[in-house]
Amino acid sequence: MQGDSIGFLPVSVEVEASEKSVEVTGRDGRITLSLDDVLGMPSIEGYSSYQNFYGNWKGHGIYEGVPISELLELVGGIQQGDVLRIEASDGYYQEYCYWNVYPNETWYAAQGDMILAYALNGTFVPDWTNGFEVAFLPNDGAYSNDDCVATSAEGQGGNEYLSAGSRWIKDISKIIVIPG
Repeated sequence: MQGDSIGFLPVSVEVEASEKSVEVTGRDGRITLSLDDVLGMPSIEGYSSYQNFYGNWKGHGIYEGVPISELLELVGGIQQGDVLRIEASDGYYQEYCYWNVYPNETWYAAQGDMILAYALNGTFVPDWTNGFEVAFLPNDGAYSNDDCVATSAEGQGGNEYLSAGSRWIKDISKIIVIPG
């Protein structure tokens, strides 16, 4: 700095994107799955969207991903009474119950399949910047706040915070089964 002026020198910095992965922990141990591992698993796709706290609809599109149940089977599954905790890389998390993973007929009508999405409208991670994301694929393509309440166990989801969108965690880093 000289007098009333400031000088600066731009410096180019190259940052390498880290390989996208998700850690899955259950009764039988812990595994870390890379994007390639996840892409090699059986997948499903479907149109969906979710309602936010204000009643607005977001996330419209065709989601592709692996059923959460398939991931949990790799580490011993989930049992009734267990809690499924899914965490984002920034520390945000949501808890789910057995019925979110293996919904009965009533829950399935409201939420459909629960997947670890890796693509939206044909754009795959890492180009899809949401990273791995929880998505619900109900037949009507709309996971509403009412659906969220109907598919949340006591103390979870819509019973704690009325927003279906809050259940669609983005940039997932950990999936953990906590024995009940």
